[in-house]
Amino acid sequence: MGILEFFDQYKCTKNEKEQLLEYLCTIRVKRVIKEINDLKINKKKQHSHADRHQQPQAVK
Repeated sequence: MGILEFFDQYKCTKNEKEQLLEYLCTIRVKRVIKEINDLKINKKKQHSHADRHQQPQAVK
């Protein structure tokens, strides 16, 4: 069921629709922020892992 069908089926008022949409947007934004943070953490882990496995270079 889509959001518009939900609104129609449960006869949501304009105020209820606005509150529900705001709530759903907040949830989505939080998920996106978490995904971005997870990507940053994974990227840092990959870089630190690669740094530990690099061969030391000869000093000239």
